[in-house]
Amino acid sequence: MPFHHFHRLTVALLLATTSLLHADALQVSSLTKSQQLPLSKSDRAAQEVNLGWIPSELTGEGLKWMGLEGEVPSWDDLRGQIIVLQSFRAPSPQIKKVREAIEGLGTNEVLFLPVHTPDRSERFDEEKKSSVGLDSIPVLVDTYGELCDRFGFRRKTTNMIVDRRGVVAAVGVRTEALTNLLQEMISVDKEKALESKPKKRSAPKASDYPSHNSQVGSATNRQGEDAPEFSVAQWVSKQPDMKDKTVVIDFWATWCGPCRAAIPHMNELQQTFAEDLVCVGVSNESADAFKQGMSSRQLNKPNTFAYSLALDPSARMQRHFGVRGIPHCVVISPDGKVRWQGHPSGLDSGKLGSIVKAGRGAGANFEPFWTKNKR
Repeated sequence: MPFHHFHRLTVALLLATTSLLHADALQVSSLTKSQQLPLSKSDRAAQEVNLGWIPSELTGEGLKWMGLEGEVPSWDDLRGQIIVLQSFRAPSPQIKKVREAIEGLGTNEVLFLPVHTPDRSERFDEEKKSSVGLDSIPVLVDTYGELCDRFGFRRKTTNMIVDRRGVVAAVGVRTEALTNLLQEMISVDKEKALESKPKKRSAPKASDYPSHNSQVGSATNRQGEDAPEFSVAQWVSKQPDMKDKTVVIDFWATWCGPCRAAIPHMNELQQTFAEDLVCVGVSNESADAFKQGMSSRQLNKPNTFAYSLALDPSARMQRHFGVRGIPHCVVISPDGKVRWQGHPSGLDSGKLGSIVKAGRGAGANFEPFWTKNKR
């Protein structure tokens, strides 16, 4: 069956009373908790990194199409349509429910593409395809897991919705909420959507980041430069994984009152951008002085710090940034550039959020799930 012929019916559709679209009628708003599938934070984050971008092409090692006639379509071929990519592992009653929900719309505007994850993929044949209600629908079987890793499809059944522009508009939507969401997306003017110019994931430009801070304080302004190699003498907490993450270095000390006052703010930033951010408090105190300071100022209580701590008595990084007064924060994007410097109080969630968002555009990838043991 040709890819462009799945599920095409035409009826008049009423708009849902609760809007899921922004005022510009092109982008989907954040889903409420009741509209989201119950995914873990890491599973949802692995999908959400795709939001707002053209998804990876439907090609790759170990991909097998079942029931597709003709060539594998590109996202350019599919622009103007709404695509529901649904992950599953046969046998899966959920895949049939999603199909029925889409069929219930009675429209030719939505294309349904089931994606079988590597779990038991070797057992998925035409008989099983028919048994889960997909006998007349092309199915993409990912035997290796490369595409599922790119889409953030893990063991739990989930979905990814691509809008008329050809960009990922929503992920992890409950079947019960899917109908209203798709109705809203169908209501978007097709010509207006096609006039937009969506982006493929690529290295961000300097203009994608916020302007540099004009009040760097008592330090050398390194904004826009390559950051030095991250180097500390000792980790006080578990060493975090900084790969493909935005990193905030907070130069501080236990004896510094303003530094201690900034701890709740730093905690809030780390918790707000948990999946994309690593905050590290770096002190140039000796291990003994640090231990004594933590104890005497009652900083060693559980949950005082939501971020990582490290010691660098030689102050190598601090000297690179010419820090003469603390606290002093440095924000480094995933491409290794210094994007912001200054007092922690000047680093609000808006500024940091724009840096994190641009960093995602650099192609930040989550740790491979299916392919991690095959590389």
